[in-house]
Amino acid sequence: MKTSYTRLLPGSAKHGAQSSKVGSADGTQGSPATCSVNLIACETCRRKKSKCDGRRPICDRCSRCGSHCNYAAEVGESRSAALKKRYGALVRDYNRLTKEAYMLRRFYGHIRAVPEEQAFSVFLKIRVGQSSRPLDVLESLDDTHQERNEYLPSCGDSDGENNEADSDQNIEARAAPWTTVAGDEVVSELITQYFTFDYLYVFPPINRTIFAREMASPSVHPGLCCSPLLVNAICAQQCYISRREHMEGIPRLEMAERFLQEANRLLLHELYSLSLPTCQAACLIFAAAAARDELNNGDG
Repeated sequence: MKTSYTRLLPGSAKHGAQSSKVGSADGTQGSPATCSVNLIACETCRRKKSKCDGRRPICDRCSRCGSHCNYAAEVGESRSAALKKRYGALVRDYNRLTKEAYMLRRFYGHIRAVPEEQAFSVFLKIRVGQSSRPLDVLESLDDTHQERNEYLPSCGDSDGENNEADSDQNIEARAAPWTTVAGDEVVSELITQYFTFDYLYVFPPINRTIFAREMASPSVHPGLCCSPLLVNAICAQQCYISRREHMEGIPRLEMAERFLQEANRLLLHELYSLSLPTCQAACLIFAAAAARDELNNGDG
């Protein structure tokens, strides 16, 4: 039976029939359609809210106007992706500069605290250094690294060679019975901060492994590396240079003063029974006082 109605083809077949007609003049089929890259406007056109053809290295409008033409993103890169990449680079630069500033402030405090002969020796090492990066120069000043590895095992520390490997781990220290100035959290933070940043190249070398083991003891007894005086001296010095504003709800500088007063009180009782921790604590007390004077003079 014949009908006057025209049969309709499926949409996909119709689209295929139309696309098959697209070709070159000699009848060959054209290449499949490809996704085009969305061009972004150059910075000059974007600021002026002008139409930009996205041509590189210079767009048509900037070429005609003689304007400087630059793009915030690479070819095929979206503006948001370019901004994320730039933000990541800025964060890395910020972290690097923050670390440099932190280390330089510690180094400045060290130069002010040590005797003139030792400060001049450090100055000469800086002059002969090959690198111009502050971090490289400061790391090169760690002359006590090998000496510490050679000396500490003789103190009875079989794990002396692991002292460096553990330097990036937090020390969970108990405040009692070593100090009553602050609680476990603050003391652990300050002790960890000292062994993370300062003890390698600035202040008297203290064996981290022995110190942490002795500090974990529930009672105070004569030891090789730890004493209440040394714990309070470390906390005082680190509290003055900490970035925190408050500790346990107390202003940081007030907390630092409490640690320093306690360290000075304990030092008076140990003046006639000198030991290695006492000598190390005396150096740190002097450094803490220098940091306090610097803050009082408005330099910090």
